[in-house]
Amino acid sequence: MKKYWKSLEELKDIQNGSEVLTEQKPEPEFSIEGLSELEVSNKLKSNRRDFLKFLGFSVGTAALASSCEMPVRKAIPYLNTPDEVTPGMANYYASSFYDGHDYCPVVVKVRDGRPIKIEGNELSPMTKGGTSARVQASVLNLYDSARQQYPLKNGNRADWTTVDTEIKTKLEQIAANEGRIVILASTVISPSILKVFEEFKAQYPTTEVVYYDTVSYDAIRKANKETFGREEIPAYRFDNAEIIVGFNADFLGAWLSPIEFSRQYAKTRELNKNKTTMSKHYQFESFMSLTGSNADIRYSIKPSEEAIVLLNLYNKIAAKSDMPTYKVESSPVDLDGLVDELMHHQSKSLIVSGTNDVYIQAIVNGINFLLANLGNTLNFEHTLQTKKGNDQQVDDLIGSMRRGDVDALFMYNVNPVYEYFNPEAFSEGLTKVGLTVALNEFNDETARLATYLCPDSHYLESWGDAEPYNGMLTLAQPAIRTIFDTRQAPESFLKWAGIDTDFHNYIKIYWESNFFGKQDKYVMFSDFWNHSLQDGVFNTEVPTKECPLYDFEFIEKNASKLLPGKSEGIELVLYEKMGIGTGKMANNPWLQELPDPISKAVWDNYVAMSPQFAKENNLTQEDVVLINGSIELPVLYQPGQPYGTVSIALGYGRENIGKVANGIGKNVYPLAGMRNGSKQYTIGSITIEKTGSTYPIATTQTHHSMEGRPLVRETVLDKWKEKKNAGNELHEINEKKAVTLYKKPEYEGFHWGLGVDLNKCIGCSACVIACQAENNVAVIGKEEVKNRRIMHWMRIDRYYSLTEPEKPGPDTIYRIEPENPAVVHQPVMCQHCDNAPCENVCPVAATPHSKEGLNQMAYNRCIGTRYCMNNCPYRVRRFNWYRFVDNDKFDYNQNGELSKMVLNPDVVVRERGVVEKCSFCVQRIQEKKLEAKKENRQLRDGEIQTACVQACPTKALVFGDMNNSDTEIAQIRQDPRTYNLLEELHTLSSVSYLTLVRNKPADEFGEGMEHGHHG
Repeated sequence: MKKYWKSLEELKDIQNGSEVLTEQKPEPEFSIEGLSELEVSNKLKSNRRDFLKFLGFSVGTAALASSCEMPVRKAIPYLNTPDEVTPGMANYYASSFYDGHDYCPVVVKVRDGRPIKIEGNELSPMTKGGTSARVQASVLNLYDSARQQYPLKNGNRADWTTVDTEIKTKLEQIAANEGRIVILASTVISPSILKVFEEFKAQYPTTEVVYYDTVSYDAIRKANKETFGREEIPAYRFDNAEIIVGFNADFLGAWLSPIEFSRQYAKTRELNKNKTTMSKHYQFESFMSLTGSNADIRYSIKPSEEAIVLLNLYNKIAAKSDMPTYKVESSPVDLDGLVDELMHHQSKSLIVSGTNDVYIQAIVNGINFLLANLGNTLNFEHTLQTKKGNDQQVDDLIGSMRRGDVDALFMYNVNPVYEYFNPEAFSEGLTKVGLTVALNEFNDETARLATYLCPDSHYLESWGDAEPYNGMLTLAQPAIRTIFDTRQAPESFLKWAGIDTDFHNYIKIYWESNFFGKQDKYVMFSDFWNHSLQDGVFNTEVPTKECPLYDFEFIEKNASKLLPGKSEGIELVLYEKMGIGTGKMANNPWLQELPDPISKAVWDNYVAMSPQFAKENNLTQEDVVLINGSIELPVLYQPGQPYGTVSIALGYGRENIGKVANGIGKNVYPLAGMRNGSKQYTIGSITIEKTGSTYPIATTQTHHSMEGRPLVRETVLDKWKEKKNAGNELHEINEKKAVTLYKKPEYEGFHWGLGVDLNKCIGCSACVIACQAENNVAVIGKEEVKNRRIMHWMRIDRYYSLTEPEKPGPDTIYRIEPENPAVVHQPVMCQHCDNAPCENVCPVAATPHSKEGLNQMAYNRCIGTRYCMNNCPYRVRRFNWYRFVDNDKFDYNQNGELSKMVLNPDVVVRERGVVEKCSFCVQRIQEKKLEAKKENRQLRDGEIQTACVQACPTKALVFGDMNNSDTEIAQIRQDPRTYNLLEELHTLSSVSYLTLVRNKPADEFGEGMEHGHHG
């Protein structure tokens, strides 16, 4: 039988014989912070009887006051309404999100001139409409008042004319003296901007461009050049792989192109009556990543053991292929079973590594070549263009700067003073460069040291194009005029090159010259341009390339360098979180308060270590430790973290970047290093000292305990093939024994429902941010999260599980220890029950049930008794303890005139004392119903998409009419894998879940029905 646990304390309780931890946390003490004197007085003195006594008087007084006194409001109507704008109706514009690290084709929703929501572009063959949490949150960055609002010279305000004149004059002088000019830029994927750089270089011939990636993938390109003769990153096709093996590659969370890879991966995990096979996923990793948490079989290894495991894997496959092998110590894990599976799935497997080491990547290339995967699960016809950084060139540039050999440095969308592992060297070199110009959106750590800051515009204010893969193009167009006195960086380069044109016209000219002739559908360029702009995507044919051959000589020559030296001491892994990522969007409060999919922590980074290792070193959770004598961070127990290693998230510790990010966490980029010419994010030996102090970590993982009742249901593929309801036997039992006093509800029209496929849900949390953006969900800050008051309408529950014998005893030995548990992710939102426990307890009927099966919430009726919250078994209702809008105590996006522009006008902003919850995006339901009515037609299946459904990169969520048997949701409800949460309560939930199926041996999974509770 399988057990699930949410914390180490609860695991200990299970091992001692108790099912669950039943002790409840006490309610947080009442705080007077943010309350008026009258509110404090009422809170401290009044009781329920007083409330009922004064209810009639207070209601009458409020009515009288409102009728006698109305606030003065100024309404400014459109005098000349733009043709494309209909007040109250949204417009949609195709565009492209790319910040130098993440890429996604998007569609921008604009209401009355304000971009308010980002969706994925379904026409993109790369992402098929998927997004990520950061893509969803990027709309809030547009309204960030911390963005640089005008050009600066030596830290003082300047005007564009003066800045342009002085920079151009200095460039001409440097060029006349044949001085060295360098553009240090993040990877540029815009063909038009690359052309701008060529124009700039033509004007100033001594110019060179050096690409710098915050998180480097330089070793993949170098290894491909050495072993395949192609200095490129191939297209990885996880959707063609039947066996997937990852080595420290978080390809579902952060590695290379996670939105694209998540879509491909989910395609291989789908099961239905027409598809009865699924991929098998092995993951070897040095920290508990999002990808590792989704693996069928996961191994915890130290960073120093990765090369050993890989070379052993290479040797075993090479021996079976009659190829030479290399001397290496034995692998810390048994690889024989994996090797057999790989040999039986030649050309249908894929091995990837996220370690930025040329020799490790060369071994991976050799394994993929021996398994005949080239041309099938990875190919060089379409190559990824989003990562071109060259670590050695950047290091050489910094050396040249420190020697005074660089005369002008243009820093475009880079921040090495914060992100580089040796910021002091870069800062020193910057002082020895004659002309320094920063072209960033913020006056960040690097921009503050430049002579000139020429602020770049936000991508939603900009024209642009992108080519993430060769031959695969997208366009970007502004959805709003520039809010501040900013200018697109490529337009600045054009001006300094003496080309007097705006970037919009420049792109059009470039596309007419380079792409118009590659299609035969349109005769006029204007038609081609308008169609491409409307779709947002345009694909061209790429020349066919022969599949490269592997050069075994590189491994033979460097056999002695393949393995790192023995590690002494504690090993460190630096990684990216799903929310904060590299730290570029650290001033975004939505992302700061997004729970990490694994740790469920918010608003901080921390030192994650295995519970056993921590206890052996006398460290408890939240103890502050000193890393390498320089960085202090708290300890967090993380099941799945390899013994003797720790992991820390990048992207924190920003300085003077904005009110949200300042002072949050610590910057750990300086802990990185260089090895074999590439940046390294795993460090062989660090020191950890206990400081004696503690620091609280706000987590959400213990908010909503579900007391051991059956929520997670899972099985293995072999069992599911034998019996389609394997792992879900309890559903049939509950159906038979259901007894209720309620009359079975019937719906004459629509009956809305949501389906969740646990095989496809990876826990990425894109849906959480999409819901927050769509429904104006408030950010409440770290202290309120600690008080268990987070406001998200949907959460992603994370479960740890372990396998035990059917009759555990006091001496039971668990087969999967908490050092490496299995993990499950489960989205939970309002279940919209037909027999809703919340509805019949509200004393003021603020929780009505609609004729279409929705549990509604009447905010203007709600008086905040919270009876509905207490009676909800799913714990999905949220209470506004404070007024979060226009409140300086909660100085986030709802407390600024500019940042409030992101609010969705279709959804009311809730006041203090009101309960709120998921509404199935009822505003979207009504919009599409009215649209179909105007067009005199029936609603189409899939036409209505809730925010979570539309954002999901894996399409794990399905929404539709359960009354129509032809809809996808109706068919899902008939699947034998389908069950409802707490269905034994007979709440008749409208949200259904498909049992999780793992592709692993049954004897490693455990027997019996699966039961669990929230983790």
